[in-house]
Amino acid sequence: MSLIKCLECGKEISDKAPACIHCGCPIHNDKNNNTTKIFVYSCKVCVFNNNNPFKEFNEYKGSTLLCPDCGGQLNYCNTCIIDNNTGLVVEKYEEESYKNEQNAKNQNTPHCPICNSPNLSKISSVKKAAKVGLFGVFGAGDVGKTWKCNSCGSKF
Repeated sequence: MSLIKCLECGKEISDKAPACIHCGCPIHNDKNNNTTKIFVYSCKVCVFNNNNPFKEFNEYKGSTLLCPDCGGQLNYCNTCIIDNNTGLVVEKYEEESYKNEQNAKNQNTPHCPICNSPNLSKISSVKKAAKVGLFGVFGAGDVGKTWKCNSCGSKF
């Protein structure tokens, strides 16, 4: 027998206990093999069509999975550990590889320096030239700007 820390309250408990004796939080124990790992994905097309958007698989395959119902791309949501005896979710978390994928995507996305929103539109050269043509010197404010935030309206 060894002592582990409870995920909920942080107090030490036996690794053989089915639940924490202090707070009652169920203990996930791989040694008992009483659990099943399920990977939950969502389909945006099925959400739009009012079908079941959530699909469950026994294997994590990244973000390249296709929906078995409509053929749309599935996006990873989370991983659930389910107790085989009760059928209840014991633990829910995100895979580390998914977090790394999301961080890589966010690093290459421009964000507004004012409100940190990624909802941006590019200010085209045609718009800049038209504004200078119509308003002369007074329309030259956007000449050095590249992006416009659709959330707060700032230009940078």
